[in-house]
Amino acid sequence: MRLTWLLLVAWLTAAPTPFACSIVIRHDRAGAAYLERAKDYDFVCQVGSGHGTLMGSGWALTAAHVAESLDPFFDTVKFRSSEYRIRRVILHPTWRGDLAPGLAELDWIDLALIELEETVTGIEPAQLFGAHTEMGRVATFVGSGRTGNGHTGATASDGQWRAATNRIERVDEGWLYFTFDSPPNGTELEGVSGPGDSGGPALIEADGHHMIAGVSSRNDDHGLGQCRYGTTEVYARVSTQIDWILSVTRDEDVGGPWRLTESGWPSSPAARLAQSFWKVLAEGTDSALVEFEQSHRLPELLEPLGAESRAQQWIDQRSHWGELTPLWVASPGPHRFSVLTESSSGVWRSFRFSTRGEDPVQLRALRVSRGTPVPSLIPDSLKQIQAELEIAREKGVTREQLVSLGNRAFKIIERSGSRGEVLSALRIVAELCRSGPPMSARTLRRRALEVAARQGEGSLRARTMLTTAFVPPLERVPVDLQGAEVAAYEADLEMLTTDGAQPWLSADVTYAKIRLRVEIDRWRAVPWQGTAERRRVRAELERLDREVGDLEAPTGGTYTEAIASLRDQLEALPFGSTLPSGGRPTAGGEPLDLESLRGRVLVLTHWTSWCVPCMKAIPHERAMVEALADEPFTFVGVSSDPSPEQAQATAQARGMPWINVWDAEAPNRPSLVSLFRVDGWPSVFVLDAEGRVRFKFQSNLIRSHFDTTDVERAVRQLLAEMK
Repeated sequence: MRLTWLLLVAWLTAAPTPFACSIVIRHDRAGAAYLERAKDYDFVCQVGSGHGTLMGSGWALTAAHVAESLDPFFDTVKFRSSEYRIRRVILHPTWRGDLAPGLAELDWIDLALIELEETVTGIEPAQLFGAHTEMGRVATFVGSGRTGNGHTGATASDGQWRAATNRIERVDEGWLYFTFDSPPNGTELEGVSGPGDSGGPALIEADGHHMIAGVSSRNDDHGLGQCRYGTTEVYARVSTQIDWILSVTRDEDVGGPWRLTESGWPSSPAARLAQSFWKVLAEGTDSALVEFEQSHRLPELLEPLGAESRAQQWIDQRSHWGELTPLWVASPGPHRFSVLTESSSGVWRSFRFSTRGEDPVQLRALRVSRGTPVPSLIPDSLKQIQAELEIAREKGVTREQLVSLGNRAFKIIERSGSRGEVLSALRIVAELCRSGPPMSARTLRRRALEVAARQGEGSLRARTMLTTAFVPPLERVPVDLQGAEVAAYEADLEMLTTDGAQPWLSADVTYAKIRLRVEIDRWRAVPWQGTAERRRVRAELERLDREVGDLEAPTGGTYTEAIASLRDQLEALPFGSTLPSGGRPTAGGEPLDLESLRGRVLVLTHWTSWCVPCMKAIPHERAMVEALADEPFTFVGVSSDPSPEQAQATAQARGMPWINVWDAEAPNRPSLVSLFRVDGWPSVFVLDAEGRVRFKFQSNLIRSHFDTTDVERAVRQLLAEMK
């Protein structure tokens, strides 16, 4: 999400377009040196579509134009192998995203601070460079994403972290300037960061420490094309902002979050507009909402969609959401304001306001998100259960945990006199059902439905919320799920049907059934029912899209978005299909025809060299291969590395004795990644002796370690079928 300075002015009145890119390097240097250098900087993290730097055990420093797009209640900061929830976001007070085009000021400071909900452990933070001696020093840039060289700019994406160096050529009060010099000029590992690296650090080595001298803000391309030789990298200067940074980290109250019942609404321009919006939304009349849109929405934003149409959308959404109670607010800056609400059905939503001007205050954007806030914001009676559920999810919720946490949630329901608290407890039960062993969750699901039926006016919404509990995430479905269990799921779904008076409720039930059929029948133990079944499902999805496409789906987005995802799954390789014939190159150079492996059970595991879980899985994969050495079984790796040489080098260095296919596109031959719709590594597919896809295991099942129990169980099941 990096911006040229000229583009920044246009960005001020519209949301920026993410353009993920990593470190762009010299064309005459091997890329491996840049990869190797990046290993020393595990304190650089991913923040939204940009980066940040750990500067204390609980704080990250990033760019304001990155941080202002974060949801302070739902978003996270991601380090290489861990993820941390956000407590608060504070933009530099000079940063204003509210001015009209042409009024951008060079004295804006593109800095922001993020406080994390928990202390980061196992990573040594970088320190702040406070001396005004940056001129002429060599700094290091760190980033991940797209890469390229000084001739081409950013051209490819491989997800790997790289680090490059550059010399500070000019300094002023707020900025550090670097030039991307072409050889023979420049440093040995000369490079620049690019779009997607905003917020990342310019690091200076001093006194044996990594010191943050600047924060990535923009690239001035001078008409040469972004990230090419001759362009100028511009970083926000840290040394002149030390006092502001330290004052924020010492102030417990700045930025929020604040509990509304205790503090009332703040007085910033964005907060005043948010309070006005909340008043008219609660009133829910056409005239009040139309007047709000006409008075506060930027005129240019009313051209594509008028005030009357926008007002009707709010009324429709308000009907779908039910009663909303604003509980917490956060104020990252004077023109950014977020409100965390809980609906009558126990669903949490955040409303993020972006405004311009003082009198009148005008609305630039209002974004609504759905998620689960950090446990510290959830009412105390449910906070501990939610926290324990989050911890259990890291390794997978067991049957014992499912029963224990579920019983505790129902005890809260039994003693509570608050409908809101009951619905919040039911929401946690729904999360439990989706997180634990599917069939073990059936008792909880039925018990939750009985409670939902007693909720009077909240009954329909409670039952709607529970539809998500009836479709377990793909990675939690056991490999031995059979037709009887699928039928049991569908029988439970029938309990949710209504007379159709609420179209969004019947849509939720229909969507849940289709998703159940697509995700379980296709990928697990029940073969897909053929093209006629597909046509019927497609027609059902088209009907849903026409009737309720703009409404909110149980997955969080609109039905149109959810349906698009299911359509994509329908076009993927069907369960039960056989692999295509034809040779595919291996990392060692010899072609391999996968069809030649018919008659043996086959495991295909998709991996890359930069995937930490993939590398950690290798010893466990090796043990499984050795345990099945006497069986008609073959294990094949599918590498997505940039070249067969890199794949072969990794296979040799890591001790991968099996065949590794290098997965490249070719004319009339799609890659296995595209054929299987792989969107995460490692992803494991198990095929039977007839060459049919029978099981799939996704990357979010195989976390930081690889437990081959389920994979080996699937293999042994297919071996037993051969006898």
